[in-house]
Amino acid sequence: MENREFKFRAWHLVENRWIDLNGFNICWKLFANKGEVYSVTEQGAVHELEVNYVDIMQATGLEDNAGKDVYRGDILESCTDSQLLRWEVIFKAGCFGIRNIGIDGYVNHAEFFHIDSEYYFKDRRIIGNIHEQKHLQKDPAVEGCDASAAE
Repeated sequence: MENREFKFRAWHLVENRWIDLNGFNICWKLFANKGEVYSVTEQGAVHELEVNYVDIMQATGLEDNAGKDVYRGDILESCTDSQLLRWEVIFKAGCFGIRNIGIDGYVNHAEFFHIDSEYYFKDRRIIGNIHEQKHLQKDPAVEGCDASAAE
């Protein structure tokens, strides 16, 4: 099994902006569901982010069909057989997965598909995320699609 780099990004929930995590350490206590995000300067000063106001998203280790890293919170889209499919990347029960958030007028938030390989992204592309494009989490409300446009 190949080791991979763990990548994170963070969204400030109050200020509605991305936070540059360069130089920050992320410590998360899984069982307490609490964590710390902090940076220590060379002079020893500690800069801490209030985790209650930050959504930290980890990369899945996989890429979409355009070669972009896929993170929890990304919204993916694919078009197969003239059908528009939209998915949200989530983390549930200790693993990454995708859940359906729209299939040509039908929304079923209950479906969860565990992702463990590039296979799940070979025909999907990132079209946004849950913070910057909240409207994408709603029903796509389209009448089919052009499968060649999703490639």
